[in-house]
Amino acid sequence: MSEDEIYVYTKEWLIEKGYEILGGQPPNGSDDFPVVEIKKERNQDKGSKGSFKPDLIAKNSQEILVIECKPKYDEDDEEKLNQVLASNKRQQLFIEELLQRKLITESEQGNKVKFCLANNSKIEPLETINNIFISDDPQKCDLVRPNKTDLGIS
Repeated sequence: MSEDEIYVYTKEWLIEKGYEILGGQPPNGSDDFPVVEIKKERNQDKGSKGSFKPDLIAKNSQEILVIECKPKYDEDDEEKLNQVLASNKRQQLFIEELLQRKLITESEQGNKVKFCLANNSKIEPLETINNIFISDDPQKCDLVRPNKTDLGIS
C-alpha cells in the first residue's frame, strides 16, 4: 500500500467509526480540509519553521486524533508524535489553533488528544502512542492502544 492509500483508507475508516475529519495534509496533493500546524514552543509567530503538520486530524464526541500515515511503520514519525506528546505547551497551542479556526468548540477543548501512527505493517502496540493498523478491508482495520497509559492531554 502507498502512503496515499493509507491516507485514504484511514480517512474512510475514521468516518465509518463516527469521526469527523477536521484537517490534514495528504501526502501528494490537496484535500478540502485545512492544514493545521502544531507549532514548536519557541516559534509561535507566523511561519512554519519547526512546525509539525499532521496527515489527518479527526474528532468524535470524546477525543481528537492526530494521525501520521505511512505504508510501513516509521520510527521517525513515531518520534515526531512523541515529541508533541511530551510537550503540554505544544498541545495547548494545537488546541488554540483548532479553536481559532473554529474546528472545535469551546466545550470540545477538553476532549482527550490522542496521537496515532496509521500504517499497514505493524499491528502490535507502540510504547506511548496509538497505532492504527490500516487495510483495504475496513473490517481488518484496528486501533491498537499504547503499552503505556495514553499520555495525551485531556
